[in-house]
Amino acid sequence: MTQLLPLKLMKLFLIILFAYLAVYPVVQHYKKAEGLPTEVPVTKAVIGHPSITTQSSVQPLSPELIQQIEKQIIHHDISEFNLSLAEGAINLQPTFQVVEPIPDFAAIVDVKTKKKLYFKYIKTTAMDINAVIALQRQFVLDQMKNIQNLQNQNADIIAAWSFLLQEYRVKAKTFIAQREQLLAKINVIPVSLVQVQTANESGWGMSRFAVQGYNFFGLWCYQKGCGFVPAARDADASHEVAKFASLPEAMYAYMRNLNRNNAYEAMRDIRTQNITLDDFDLAYAMINGLRAYSQRGDAYIEELHAMLRVNKDLL
Repeated sequence: MTQLLPLKLMKLFLIILFAYLAVYPVVQHYKKAEGLPTEVPVTKAVIGHPSITTQSSVQPLSPELIQQIEKQIIHHDISEFNLSLAEGAINLQPTFQVVEPIPDFAAIVDVKTKKKLYFKYIKTTAMDINAVIALQRQFVLDQMKNIQNLQNQNADIIAAWSFLLQEYRVKAKTFIAQREQLLAKINVIPVSLVQVQTANESGWGMSRFAVQGYNFFGLWCYQKGCGFVPAARDADASHEVAKFASLPEAMYAYMRNLNRNNAYEAMRDIRTQNITLDDFDLAYAMINGLRAYSQRGDAYIEELHAMLRVNKDLL
């Protein structure tokens, strides 16, 4: 009997260990969706997953800190980007000249407060850049009366059309085909999608790429010196994590990437087919087309869906 006791204890230990290993990933997944810290910081060296290097310091939540961050949430009127549809002065290429401080999200200890302020910060600029995209789309819609071509239009319109073809990588030869492809690509991105994806990519605005270069999006660049060299980059790799001068500039690059990259054609098709849905439901549907955004594939999709569900009331 006494000889069987250690064996029984060993079996009990193994049962507890297996149960822990089964539950641990679920707990970690929930914590990430909630914006809570996990026990072990994870360094992600794959596309769209910068490592989080900024550590938050524990300090009491003060009204002054909240007020300071609120002041850094800035709405930009579309006129600030020098865009125009005025006859003789059409300009569809936005310019970004404002450099603004990034809120210190790491200083906010309360998780719910951190998430609310983060979502508000991202939402404001996402809406501003969606207004830019909507103006570009309106220009394309305005040309629908030109059934066959643009030959009889003035140089201003032709130049703007040529800019959009280049900006959104449309190579069709006929006017009708060009117009069809432009309308499929130039459309707004659901704000809810932007909010949860950037939270995932930037560690709720605390990654060094977000803090030092406005890259909340995990965007890469391929020219030497264009951004940050990832700490875990493979020896034979040459990419860098892109650096931007302002959040509007970075947001435009992110939305343009989703709207023109062939890897996200499925996402754009989902948008076209479900465009009448509200922002949240459209975001949930379009996330299914972001599999190529991360090497984690389906796991990445599931994580974004979880973040969207968990934070629905805060968006």
